[in-house]
This record gives sequence, structure tokens and C-alpha cells, in this order.
Amino acid sequence: MLPFKKVRAGSLQFVLFVGALIAVLLLSFVLLSHGHLLFQKKTNRFIAMVAHNTNTLKNNLRQGAGSALGQRNTVEENTITTVITNKVWGVFDLYTVRSSFQKQRFQTVALVGHGIDENTPALYVAENQRPLVVTGKTKIEGKAILPEQGVRPGNISGNAYFGDRLIYGKVEKSRPGLPKMPTGITDNIRQLCAAFVPNSVQTLSGLAKNTEYTNSFLEPTLYVVGDAIDLSAIRLTGNFVVMATREIRVDASSNLKDIVLAAPVISVQDNTIGRFQAIASKRISVGKGCLLNYPSSLVVNEKSGSVQKQLLDAAPLSIGPGSTVKGTVIYKGGSRERTFYPQVKVHQKAVVIGQLYCEKTLELKGEVVGSAYTNGFMAIENGSIYQNHIYNATIQRAPLNAQFAGLGLERYTTEKKVMTWLY
Repeated sequence: MLPFKKVRAGSLQFVLFVGALIAVLLLSFVLLSHGHLLFQKKTNRFIAMVAHNTNTLKNNLRQGAGSALGQRNTVEENTITTVITNKVWGVFDLYTVRSSFQKQRFQTVALVGHGIDENTPALYVAENQRPLVVTGKTKIEGKAILPEQGVRPGNISGNAYFGDRLIYGKVEKSRPGLPKMPTGITDNIRQLCAAFVPNSVQTLSGLAKNTEYTNSFLEPTLYVVGDAIDLSAIRLTGNFVVMATREIRVDASSNLKDIVLAAPVISVQDNTIGRFQAIASKRISVGKGCLLNYPSSLVVNEKSGSVQKQLLDAAPLSIGPGSTVKGTVIYKGGSRERTFYPQVKVHQKAVVIGQLYCEKTLELKGEVVGSAYTNGFMAIENGSIYQNHIYNATIQRAPLNAQFAGLGLERYTTEKKVMTWLY
């Protein structure tokens, strides 16, 4: 039998303290585990909502649903509700996708265009009852859709055609006129050229030099309206429409991203770098050494009967030497009368990566990586004008990235796809 031994009262307190401490630790561990499980469930639900948001948009684009301007579609699946709305942004579509699950919300904005495939031609020349004449160092690689008279070699100022084949690809017969653009896009171009500002919109009265302005595409569009607007030393990013009744000037000190410019005349000075859409009713001139990143667009929409006599070098849409435009270049409208100057002029060493669409005549001395659509070519050398001649130009379809998306044209573009995610 063990002898009786007294235990101090402090020891009992210590035992109770240790027990309480262990209980607190166990409770903390239980609470932590429960919180971790709740957080994991919440995270999984959010990930599922994000995936559902993206997949719903892609399915919507693949099925061609919601293509009408202002369309609103609601999709419910696995207690996640997704609402898709769209509008035209320049010459592309802007889709906003909002997904919700209980109190959780997730929103995305995407700029959307039409994809391309093997059916998309390198060159489309509308039926104009004239053969296409290739001269100099011209090289056309890819499918060419040409007038019934076809293609033949030519000579300009003693420079004959140097290639061993006239077209490095399949040749098909074209139709009168160019493939049509979507109606919603052409309507939006006309509204912007008419300086149409919707009612009840927010406007900025002026822009301060050396100042940055940012507006999310989840917020209402902000309009900058004026007579002649100079964007020198101004940074504009996001959901802005800059609209002038006379002219907009952009230069190398401007920093423009994802905005839309609209004016009768838009001038982009030498060495400008940016990513924007420019829509004019009279003239767009891009200087030397500029870089307009994807997805940019240049659009001139001349009114019928507005074409006036002008210098040969003053084409309504001109891209200067050494400049690169990644996106779409469009000339629409103009007088039905025969003109003796090109409506679009791409200078030497200038490159269009994407789509070039000209409803009248094109003078191409640079390069198109992608597709060129035109009613005819023109070459001006030593004061002489050569109708439906293409001189020292390059058109290549194959190097264009298969993920490119741009202007939707009947018969020669595919389903819609995301061009870039916005903010």
C-alpha cells in the first residue's frame, strides 16, 4: 500500500489550466477545419462560376445566339445564373457576361470578332470585267478570288513581273461587289460618323494634358465631345468614345488603349503606338513608323457624293511607310463616279496584319498578312495611273495567326470568338 501523500492545490490548478488549454486548442482546430472546409467549398463554387461564365459565353458564340444588337440572354445551370448582353463597340461586338450564385458575383467583358478558316481567301477582287495585272516584285500567296478575266503579268516603267507563278494558290471566280459586312456594324459606323451622341450619357468637358483617364467597361461609356480634339500627352484607357465635329489628332505622346475615335478627319502622327479604333467620314492618315496593336481598326465611311478632287497622295485612308496596323482597315461608301486616285493607300514597308476591306480602289505598295478585299487595284508611278494593277506588293494568308478574329464577312468568316478580354 502506497503511503498517503499530499498534493499541493496549485498542482490541481495547473491540471485544470492544461485541460482548458487543450480544450481550446482542440476547439480551435475544429473551427479551423470547419472554416477551411467552408472556404474550400466557397472557392470551388467560385471556380465553377468562373468556368461556367466563360463556357456560357463560348457556347453562345459558337451557336450564334445573341448576335442581335442589344440582345440579352439568361442561362441557368446548377443553380448558377448567367446573363449575357452585347452591343457594338466600333466595328466589333462587346459582350458582358454576369454570373451569380447566391451572394457571389462574377463579371467578364470580351471584345468579340469573327474567326477565319481555310476558306478565307488571301485576296478577293470583285467582278469588274478587268483582269488583275501583277507587276514588279508582287507576290500573292493563298487562295485568290478574282474576276472572270483572271490574272496576267504586266509591266510598269520597265518593271515586269518577277515571279514564276502569277498566284501561289488556288484561284476562284468572284462576284460583283464585296462580301457584305454585318448590318449592326455598318449602322454603328454611320451613327459615329454622324456624330450621334446617345441621350443621357456621361460626357467629359475637357481633357487635361499629362493626365491619365481610365473607365471600366463594366461602367457606363464616357464621351469626350468637341470641335477639334488634340490628344497629345493624354492617356485614355477603356470605355471612352472621343467624338469631334471637325478633327482628332493623335501623336507619339498619346497613350490610347481600347477607346473609339470618331470624327470627319483623324490624323495619327509619326511613331504613334496604341490600340484603338478610328472611324472617320472623310479621311484618316497614319504617319510613318506607327504601330497600332491588335485589335485596332481604321474605318473611313464616305458619304455618297462627298468625294472631291484631291491630290494623288491624299487618299481618304492612308497608311504611311514603315507603319503596322494589326486588326482591320476598312473603306466604305463614297461617290459612285469613277475616280482617278486610290481610296486606300498602303505605302512601301507598311504592313496590315489582319483584314483590309476597300469598297473602291486600293493602291498597295506594302504588305497584307491576312486577307485583302477590294473592288479593284490602282498603281500610280511617274504620274501615270494603271487600273487594276498591283505593283511590288505582298499578300500572304498563311502567316496570319489562326486565333485572329476580326470583321464578319458573309461566306468568308466563321463563328464568333473572343479577340481580347477587357476590364
